[in-house]
This record gives sequence, structure tokens and C-alpha cells, in this order.
Amino acid sequence: MIPQQLFVIAKLQSMQQLKLLLRNWQTQQMEEEEEAFLTQCLSQDFVKTYFRSMHRS
Repeated sequence: MIPQQLFVIAKLQSMQQLKLLLRNWQTQQMEEEEEAFLTQCLSQDFVKTYFRSMHRS
């Protein structure tokens, strides 16, 4: 889902700048999704247990 502002900006920018904007936006989206995924993983009990058992050894 591309934010509406991007289409407004797109009309004002050259193709090269638009590509850069999109790339930055996609990178940011991926980082946010990755972070959410990792947070979700770390909140799982089996992961906590796994890390605890690793620290013991």
C-alpha cells in the first residue's frame, strides 16, 4: 500500500527522484516489517526458553 502523498510528490519529481523515493520507502517498510516480525518472535515463549538454555551452557 503506497501512501497517497507519494502520488502527489510523483507529479512534481523527475523519474530518477521518484525511483529513489520509492526505494527509500520500500526499505523503510521492510525494516518496519522485519522489526515487527523479530519483536513477535522474541515475545514467543519458546524463544525465551531457547535463549535461557543457551546462556546456561
